[in-house]
Amino acid sequence: VQTLARCFTAMHCVTWRVNFRGVGASEGVYDDGRGELDDFRALAAHARADTPGLPLMLGGFSFGGYVVSRL
Repeated sequence: VQTLARCFTAMHCVTWRVNFRGVGASEGVYDDGRGELDDFRALAAHARADTPGLPLMLGGFSFGGYVVSRL
């Protein structure tokens, strides 16, 4: 995911890298994918509002890939 973010940034794409709830310095606790899906849905909505008209590409690794595939 870090490599994808670096590549997208190098291509002048707007990128966000996030930790799911309870990971690193993020707040909250693991929610078996339900709350994490809500978190990622909120990020996608923010990205769309912040950069209207630009394509939205989502990616993730392991659990993040699972959450993205459900979104």
